[in-house]
Amino acid sequence: MKYVLFPLTLSAAILAAPSFADTYQTEVSAGYADHTDSHDADVTSLGAKVYLNPVSTDNGPYELNGFLSHSSYLQAGMGFNHNLDTYSIGGRLVTSGDLVLGAHYENFDFDHFKDADSYGIEAGGYLNDGTLLTGYYNRLDWSPFDADTWGARIKSYNPLVGDTGLLLKADINNTNVDRAADVFSASVGADYFYSKQWSTGLAVDYINTKDDAVAYLINGTNDTTYYANTSYWFNPRANVSVGVNKTSGEDGMGWAVKAAYRF
Repeated sequence: MKYVLFPLTLSAAILAAPSFADTYQTEVSAGYADHTDSHDADVTSLGAKVYLNPVSTDNGPYELNGFLSHSSYLQAGMGFNHNLDTYSIGGRLVTSGDLVLGAHYENFDFDHFKDADSYGIEAGGYLNDGTLLTGYYNRLDWSPFDADTWGARIKSYNPLVGDTGLLLKADINNTNVDRAADVFSASVGADYFYSKQWSTGLAVDYINTKDDAVAYLINGTNDTTYYANTSYWFNPRANVSVGVNKTSGEDGMGWAVKAAYRF
């Protein structure tokens, strides 16, 4: 049974401190995801992101402060399930000329299979203040098979009237797998920001493969999947997100909730 972590942001602290600084440098998060038609799909996740320089909360919606500030960062995360634990580290460097370089590593610790390791790099740059285009390569090393993924993604925020705006995202990649079928994936999504605090979004992932197990490990899903999310920041520091996803040909649906705090 498939489940997908889909970070939706609805807000995680209803009590606000009397005042908040205009900048932050660290963001920590905790999430929980499950599937309505599976008894062992629940995942508990923890994450942290540390920016190399303070990030202003005055730059666009709170959700996109780091992205719109063109900020470099380091990050780490972990996820826990009955059958699989994951551990990841990574980072992104944004130069003064808005060139972007990134790298990441992830370990898959299976209870009943040999561990798998995934590592990758990305390179690209900001085309303007709110648009980032990158290409990436990812390598998966696992005893049943090895896989090489090449892809490109674009993310663009477009301010509208007042504090409203529209975030558009797209990703396309192809994975070459030895001893298994290749996997092609394409995704598009959009988030509408009603204010600096609140947004809702929709997205779809298209997967084309003859090997469901390979696609699931690489992409987190093995068939066309639809997503919906909402996110709310009670203040520049505290946020909670909620989302749901539905995969074609599958009973039930996945859901997730995530809380974040900045300091």
